[in-house]
Amino acid sequence: SCRCDDPLIPTSRGEWPMWMNAHKENRKTIKAYTSENKQVDVAFIGESLIEEMDGRWMGKTPENLAPTAKVFHKHFTKEKSGIEGVALGIAGDTSANVLWRTMHGEMPTEFNPKIWWLSLGMNDLGRMQCSEEVVVIGILRVVEQIRSAKPDAKIVINSMLPMADLRGGLTPTPKDYEDAFKRYRGRPGGKPKGVNAIDSSHFARNPAFDKKGPGPKGAAAKQKKGQDRRFLKKGTKDKQDAKDPKKLPKMTPKQIRDFKKRTKHDIRNPVIQTGQNKMKKFNPSKLFMKHNKLPLWTSINAINGELRKFSDKHDHITFFDSTDIFAERESTNKYILLSNMVSARGHPTTEGYRAWEDKVAEKVKKILAKEETKPAPAPAPEPEPEPSNESESESESESSD
Repeated sequence: SCRCDDPLIPTSRGEWPMWMNAHKENRKTIKAYTSENKQVDVAFIGESLIEEMDGRWMGKTPENLAPTAKVFHKHFTKEKSGIEGVALGIAGDTSANVLWRTMHGEMPTEFNPKIWWLSLGMNDLGRMQCSEEVVVIGILRVVEQIRSAKPDAKIVINSMLPMADLRGGLTPTPKDYEDAFKRYRGRPGGKPKGVNAIDSSHFARNPAFDKKGPGPKGAAAKQKKGQDRRFLKKGTKDKQDAKDPKKLPKMTPKQIRDFKKRTKHDIRNPVIQTGQNKMKKFNPSKLFMKHNKLPLWTSINAINGELRKFSDKHDHITFFDSTDIFAERESTNKYILLSNMVSARGHPTTEGYRAWEDKVAEKVKKILAKEETKPAPAPAPEPEPEPSNESESESESESSD
């Protein structure tokens, strides 16, 4: 059921101590910059995407997010990249929560980044189950607040990331993002009980292990070789038989049931399509599918379209589309989530963060360079001096003579 709040009313989550601690940490970070009078080029503000990029989760710094923090500091530290950036995100935040934070210490008068990079909507849609219209209104309300408080700053609206699974619960938990860091994401882990062999076509797509995909030289060959014998039963003499499904030993009915049970809920590489009333999610075996209650990708696509239209009408606002970083286009209305880049719930992996921040840093540099080369506004013309009273009186006396 819908748990959506009014996006126009600033809403705190102060009843949750962890959220309040995260908010206080953001304020401390801002105070550190302002007390040192240190210029910030870009301030990222929003939800879990922003908090995770700095290696934090609800104000804490879990070990499995340390690699993402390293990526962030590489891209947005003045000494390393020439860009100074700060991340002001809190996991689970909706637009109304971010609106409240901007009004309570996270956008003080003395804190003036050149660019405000906004990422919102994932929790409004995926956790609170708000409609597309409400999500758009909430994001634009935050944009309006930033424009009102910082009229000279540039604003970038990041597109909502591809997402194919709802985010459960009123509050986020580490389980929301941990699936983005599991080893061998997007394919069965370990050896299924009772299964002697599985054809390599049953593996979900993971470009990191694909011949045409990214990755270190030789990784594709090693992985393919590993697939050939990953599920072989001990004692199999001819390992080459695994390459030909026709030569694989037949599974008993019980083995088939066990295999179905283990693969039924594997949705790490869903196929997502627009133009459908319901979005289908396929497991790696391509034998089972299940329907979501909400057509998430259709909604995300519609929201991104409205945000792009709005941005195109305003000079100080830019829309940044990151869809192609995390999903591969199959056809006009069909995308496949890249399991090595993002989880089904829209949480990027370390590789995903690296690719996204590469593009973000590139965009930030272009915006800053454009602002530096922008000619200064011409000074207003000085008004002509009005004739003095003395000159007027002299001209009157001359005319009387």
